[in-house]
Amino acid sequence: APGPSTQARAREARYAALTSLARERNAGAIAVAHTRDDQAETVLARILRGSGLRGLAGALRRSDDGVVRPLLDCDRALVRGFLEERGLAPLVEDPSTRSPGFLRTRVRHTLLPALAAEQPEIRATLARLAEDADEHRALVEERAGPPERAPEIASLAASAPPVRRERLRRWAALAGAAPLGRAPLEQLERAVLTARGAVRLPRARVATIEGGRLVASGAHPETPAVVEGAAETSGEGCAPRSGGAPETVRGGLAEEA
Repeated sequence: APGPSTQARAREARYAALTSLARERNAGAIAVAHTRDDQAETVLARILRGSGLRGLAGALRRSDDGVVRPLLDCDRALVRGFLEERGLAPLVEDPSTRSPGFLRTRVRHTLLPALAAEQPEIRATLARLAEDADEHRALVEERAGPPERAPEIASLAASAPPVRRERLRRWAALAGAAPLGRAPLEQLERAVLTARGAVRLPRARVATIEGGRLVASGAHPETPAVVEGAAETSGEGCAPRSGGAPETVRGGLAEEA
């Protein structure tokens, strides 16, 4: 069924409750107990969903919403053992984490154990991949600079691809669009690189190019997702990239936060 999964809705409810409690207690941060195992599961699940490098950063050590994850370098077994030694078990577990109907459950109980049989250090390997991706994310965000309300097309086109995409994400957020998934981001980038076309964004916004700048406006309900040539490519399913050969376009949703 379309829309967030049961696990996603439960996650949103948990964080909403924690945020409310933190505000009530005037807390400076919300510490959660995600471990290296959780990080490995997140990275593997995102690989299976077709995530880009940004999504492979996994769960961030410190998020903009005040959530911190101080146990990402610790194994789940170590944390459980620590709690059990101090009489803090049994732990309360979400029953959905054992339902095979969820990708996360299949990753935890089927895919990772199978990979570990071939590579015993697979969890640590995936966690290191997340660290590398997070360092890349931080560098790109630093170079992208603050969001611009009407960035110049020439400036966007001249930016390195990862920086350009981050600038487009920030521009779209400032314009009132929902977080961009892979498909609308690639359509938007294509319009910028060809300096023509219009792209419909989430939350009924349309991106157009006016006077050499990228601007956003409200969308008519019947506006197609891509209009006026923004979908044209050098070949079926290919998006032109600056400084290189066309790259295959794959659809995708915004990365899970």
